[in-house]
Amino acid sequence: MKSLKSGSGYTIYHADFSGAMQHAYKFARDKGYIVNPGEIDNKVAFGPKRPSKGETNRYILETNKNQFAHIQVYNMDNERFELNMYIS
Repeated sequence: MKSLKSGSGYTIYHADFSGAMQHAYKFARDKGYIVNPGEIDNKVAFGPKRPSKGETNRYILETNKNQFAHIQVYNMDNERFELNMYIS
């Protein structure tokens, strides 16, 4: 799988849903934003299951700087997951 980067520098395509989410958390942390672990537990771990083929999961997660990580993961074909994210 080709490693394509967004304009912001995060990797867009991932082999699985979990890898995409872990990359989003790490990318946010590398930019100085720590996603609240309680938000991860409540909205991601205990939230909806991974998206089915052709579907997107969307999350708005609070960070340590009173801003939010907006994360979307699209299941392209059960072998590639597309990550889109920004912090506002």
